[in-house]
Amino acid sequence: MKTKVRTIILMTFITAGVLCVCVPVGFGDEKYKSDSKTQVKKIKEIRAEISLLNLLNGLYLSDEQSEELIPLAEEAVELRRKHRDTLAKHSDSYFLELGELRDGLYQPAGPKPEAKQKATASHAELEKKPLQELVEQLGVLEDKARLILSDAQVAIVEDFKPCLIPPKNLRDPVAVGQASTTKREKKMLDMVRRMPDELYAEKKNKIAEFIVKEAEHQKGEVPDDVRTAMVNLYCWKMEKIRRMTGDVACHHGKHKLCPISQYLLSEQAAEVLKKFSTARKQGPAVINMKDMLEGERIRMGGRYGGRMYKRYRNIAELLIQERRESDMISKEDIRKLKGMLRKTYKLSDEDENFKIIDKVADELNSKAVTTKSFELVMTKIIWLSREKKVEGILGMRNRYPDITGLREMIADAKEKNKAGQYKAGYEQLVKVVHYLESFKD
Repeated sequence: MKTKVRTIILMTFITAGVLCVCVPVGFGDEKYKSDSKTQVKKIKEIRAEISLLNLLNGLYLSDEQSEELIPLAEEAVELRRKHRDTLAKHSDSYFLELGELRDGLYQPAGPKPEAKQKATASHAELEKKPLQELVEQLGVLEDKARLILSDAQVAIVEDFKPCLIPPKNLRDPVAVGQASTTKREKKMLDMVRRMPDELYAEKKNKIAEFIVKEAEHQKGEVPDDVRTAMVNLYCWKMEKIRRMTGDVACHHGKHKLCPISQYLLSEQAAEVLKKFSTARKQGPAVINMKDMLEGERIRMGGRYGGRMYKRYRNIAELLIQERRESDMISKEDIRKLKGMLRKTYKLSDEDENFKIIDKVADELNSKAVTTKSFELVMTKIIWLSREKKVEGILGMRNRYPDITGLREMIADAKEKNKAGQYKAGYEQLVKVVHYLESFKD
């Protein structure tokens, strides 16, 4: 009896062992393995997103900067998609050609010349050439993105290492620079783009040094080697901007992509930037420094409005009277010039008014230059600085920065006028007028 019981128990264990061997261990493991691969992919995506968000938070982007970067990232996504589509369209034939080349390499005699030629031609046409074009196109977008960012922000991107917890330099706004500083720099660089060649050639080094000093004033002094590097960087930026047509710089030649493409123009960046921008707009408002340059433009427009040509005409009429009292002009010329000024009363267009009054002023100042001549040309400068949006050449020195050097020229002319050197002061102001008229729109 005991022997039978032992036999039954033994058979039970053997049967169970056979079943354990036959039935796959951990029923449903295939499903688990599939899920684990998906999870690993998702973990990598989330880590990359966290890392990108750390970078974006550390850049302290303004709303304007975010809005300008989003379409660039979307355009980069579209360029990459087109690149993939080009390869996918011819992938079957290319696959066969590569397979034929590979198989030939296993043979003692090597692949056939035709196989080499086909594979090489397809590689150049489907991979090498399109990749060069893609890099070139992404390089253009990268240049645009670089101009949107401040120098400090560019430095942060280029030194960035993917991270889950951001390092100190990404948590310190001073290390990056507030968004308002970027607006200020952009206005200065836009003025550089519009400057006449002659004035730019004379002032470019001083302009770069001035912008660096402005940055040091706000963020603290930097070592000499860093300052030199920043001056060189601004000179590069200025040269690039002056080659711009409209608002966009053209990119030429081979381009080696930088971290800006990797982080801010990636496919993930296109989606994250939109979410990031939306979230920031829904959060508390960020208070930035007052935009001083824009403030000056509004102040000047509000103060003078469309009345400048009337003041210009009034001074011209006083010049006629002054020349008549000094017997510097004939009665016939007086009638002619007054007739020209009368035409301006029927015109509402400022430009047309100034053109007519300019002719009268030139005629009068060819006879003699007086303090009224100085006042007349100063009125023209005030109007031109508003029309050409050349901020900083008028007003308080400490409030509105001037990168053109025109403020100094005006100040020097005023000193000459005070000293009775009317002609020298007047000629200095005429030169300022020439520069202002030459500024691009």
